[in-house]
Amino acid sequence: MTAKAGREGPAGRAILLRAAITTVTAVFLACGSSSSGSGTATGALDCALLTGDNCWKTVTSAASACLPAGDAQGTLSSDSKTCTYADRAVVTFSNGEILATSAGSFPNFTVSATGKSCFAYTAHTNGATFTTPAGAISLDQPSSNVESMTCPDGSSYSGNIADLMACKTSTPGVDLGESVANGMGTMMGTLTFSLHGTTGASGETVVFTCATPGQ
Repeated sequence: MTAKAGREGPAGRAILLRAAITTVTAVFLACGSSSSGSGTATGALDCALLTGDNCWKTVTSAASACLPAGDAQGTLSSDSKTCTYADRAVVTFSNGEILATSAGSFPNFTVSATGKSCFAYTAHTNGATFTTPAGAISLDQPSSNVESMTCPDGSSYSGNIADLMACKTSTPGVDLGESVANGMGTMMGTLTFSLHGTTGASGETVVFTCATPGQ
């Protein structure tokens, strides 16, 4: 199991990071904006919830049918704003600065297949919202030691980060893996964006793997 450590995000709050997986890599437990929903009672975000069925697994699994194959690799455009796969799936970034070394600055993006959007990542001050055909779910870190999850129906769950790190199952979040960076605001090499705590193999779902031409 990978180790986790703290990192300061754009708002000065600690964002959980998972261990580096390649040469110049930072990976983190994604957080998201808080949102007001239908008023459903708040529950505990704990190991029991993560082990069973939950809205994170439901929302993320809905994208699996249209995401590129986990072992496939797309090619980044020269401006790093799009990544195109052989099967014509396209990842579109809001800007070309996709360095994984600054988790808080990772750009918003969408993944489209057969002309339809099947996954969207939207960053917020305290985290991110993830949208699939099953709806939008937000992961949020309202304080340095609390993680919360807001489901598409508005129900919300929160838990202590230290307790969640002790769970035997993966917690909802994101892994960023970057092989090589030139440090000038552009990426050279291969970038992988994966979700953990999902129904995928070993609790992981690869959203995309993109490489600069020639990699």
